[in-house]
Amino acid sequence: MSMLTSGDAEGLLADFVGFQQNLSSIVEGLESQEEEKKMRAIQKLRILFNDDVTFLVHALESGIVVPLLDEILRGEGSFALKLEAANAVIDSIPDMMELDDLVIDSKLVELLLKLLHFPAENVCEQAMEKLGIVALSPPRRLYQCFLEAHQKCLL
Repeated sequence: MSMLTSGDAEGLLADFVGFQQNLSSIVEGLESQEEEKKMRAIQKLRILFNDDVTFLVHALESGIVVPLLDEILRGEGSFALKLEAANAVIDSIPDMMELDDLVIDSKLVELLLKLLHFPAENVCEQAMEKLGIVALSPPRRLYQCFLEAHQKCLL
């Protein structure tokens, strides 16, 4: 069993503080009334989702980011803003099947289902591809994805 040195602990603390600062900055931007600030926050979020799996995990576990992206997608913003939010949702679904529980628990499957009706065809295709990744996880997940999809279709 290895023990953390004080340097390791300081590094972990610095990483956590950096994560918190990034997340706070992004949430502030997503909650802004100014579309330009929302756009910059979403773009920063997409970069972090693509570059830092640890950030992705922490952001999804926070339970803050997904509802804010959903709000933007349902809101009165421009098509460009909604397209950027749709792409952020797609970027938040990693190709690593180990994170499927987190994807399902954070309600990303529901957002992907909504994106199947998005006016941009490439968004619909990417959403379907990401749903396929989730559906290929263990059999109980496949069933759950199809059950959720069926329930959404009945609404």
